[in-house]
Amino acid sequence: MKRLLTLIAISALVAAACGGSTADSSFEISDEYAVLRLTGTAGSVSVQGEDQATTTIEATSNYEDTEPEVIASVFGGDLIITDTCEETSCFTDYTITVPEGTSVFVETTTGPVAIGGTTSEVTVVTTDGNITINGMSGALEVTSGSGSLLALGLSGPFAFVTTTSGVIDLSFEESIEDVRAKSTSGSITVQAPGEPYAVSAVSGSGTVDVNIETADDAPGSVTAETESGDITIYRR
Repeated sequence: MKRLLTLIAISALVAAACGGSTADSSFEISDEYAVLRLTGTAGSVSVQGEDQATTTIEATSNYEDTEPEVIASVFGGDLIITDTCEETSCFTDYTITVPEGTSVFVETTTGPVAIGGTTSEVTVVTTDGNITINGMSGALEVTSGSGSLLALGLSGPFAFVTTTSGVIDLSFEESIEDVRAKSTSGSITVQAPGEPYAVSAVSGSGTVDVNIETADDAPGSVTAETESGDITIYRR
């Protein structure tokens, strides 16, 4: 049975200088769950994994007429977070701290996304907004319409990244098993540890620079493809 979590929920209205309003909500959640799932129309998202058992959520909603509700509930092993923004000018900014072993799924239309410190899978789907990943050891999957992806301190063996327009920059600290990066318009950079890799790098319009040992039968593979932009793959 779905149970709404409002262990700590505080809402405050503040008149904004532009004539709009803001509503602040905060939650502290002690229930166990496996996956954080956040879906929202717009706004910035920050998720940080920490060595802790509880989850904290700080949300600030910006709106003109109707105050949205921020909802956090545990259901079927997932912590589901969303808001009821309906106005085109409404958006919610989230700052979330989770237990470091939590899998993270974030889906937004507009706004930057920053995730770090997690040891499980991370999935980001966004229409427009820059994405920053800093320090994670699980599989990474990103689908972005427009915006850059900067992912540093990766120690997970898998990364599947697709963007329509935007720079992709991936830096791995541990051996890679399967990395695939594809952009319609944007450069791709992959930094990997020194083992040989099976490499496929194709650019329709741009230079390709592979400065790492390659072998077709290597256990790890790097695939990079862009229609317009440079590709650089080099040894860490």
